[in-house]
Amino acid sequence: MVSGIFVNNIESVLKSGTLNADLISDHKLVFCELNIKTVSSEEKVITYRDFKNIDVIKLKQDLAAAGLEEMLHITD
Repeated sequence: MVSGIFVNNIESVLKSGTLNADLISDHKLVFCELNIKTVSSEEKVITYRDFKNIDVIKLKQDLAAAGLEEMLHITD
């Protein structure tokens, strides 16, 4: 059996070869270690309100007590 590993950028190959795998196979394992740059992404935090258990009467009271000007400046 012939096994091969193909890459499109030979410079990214750090090491390759075969390993004996006598305990699990009658073939050698083929491996390739690549130098791959990963793109780190910024952590994104998603917040939300759970309205499942909302007290509607309390909400109406809070809205009635708050002035329109105050409501325009609420950030959360």
